[in-house]
Amino acid sequence: MNSALCTRPIEADLLQIAINAEASRPVPDVLALKAYLPLSKAHQAYMDGQFQESIDLAKSALLVKPDFAPAYWAMGLSYGKLGQWDLAMSNFEAALKIDKDYGDAKSFQKWAKESQKAAKTGKRIKTQSPEWY
Repeated sequence: MNSALCTRPIEADLLQIAINAEASRPVPDVLALKAYLPLSKAHQAYMDGQFQESIDLAKSALLVKPDFAPAYWAMGLSYGKLGQWDLAMSNFEAALKIDKDYGDAKSFQKWAKESQKAAKTGKRIKTQSPEWY
């Protein structure tokens, strides 16, 4: 009896994301894996200072997986860099509703609140601007 394996090729970008998955935060499913593709592009846009493009790409990730906390976190960070504090805070809140312990969302939310208050009063904030590494 001749048995053949039935294999389905995986896109190179998906394979690389799977390889880079952190043990503490493994990719849970195929949709999350696919959502990381536009999120990876959002990260590059962010690093290039293209914050609106980063937001648009993170929104693309949400079209793939609507409950994708990393995309909300990324949008919150990019909105903050644009000085759109209400949108930054609401996106950090959305990330935390999905995952109450998601990364730096709590501290970034604090940064957004302090920055919004500082923008209204003209004072400097004590919290350093966070970055996406």
